Amino acid sequence: MGKSVNVFVPSPNDIKREDFFPKNKGKSIEVVILDDLNRFVRIGNFEKLMAIIMSKNLVIVATCQTGDPFKLVERILVEKKLELETIFGENIIDIVDIAEAEARQIAKNADIKWEDTEFDGTIGSIFLKQIGRASCRERV
Repeated sequence: MGKSVNVFVPSPNDIKREDFFPKNKGKSIEVVILDDLNRFVRIGNFEKLMAIIMSKNLVIVATCQTGDPFKLVERILVEKKLELETIFGENIIDIVDIAEAEARQIAKNADIKWEDTEFDGTIGSIFLKQIGRASCRERV
């Protein structure tokens, strides 16, 4: 039987507690998702957050737009004496824009009406409205 996976999705606020991530007894794989890394690097104790994540050997999945947001991340990491390669190794993936025809096929395969998308060239934009609706349903 495979290991279970625990996923943590912190918000980009200052971490105030050391026990934000529970102790792992080796029975599961633990993943932390840092959505919009450019927002996380701005928090006051980003270094503490990264130290906790790295000390617990969590798998890090981070997103960041290319261009100015990514340049901001690189600049702030240098200022904080952290290196992108130290944190993520060679595991940086650049997801390129896709053509509208390909996006339409992906939407069709996912049973999403094209009219229900706000396609901007990125694959994620196909699903954003759907994710928003699911979040609203979960909060109700």
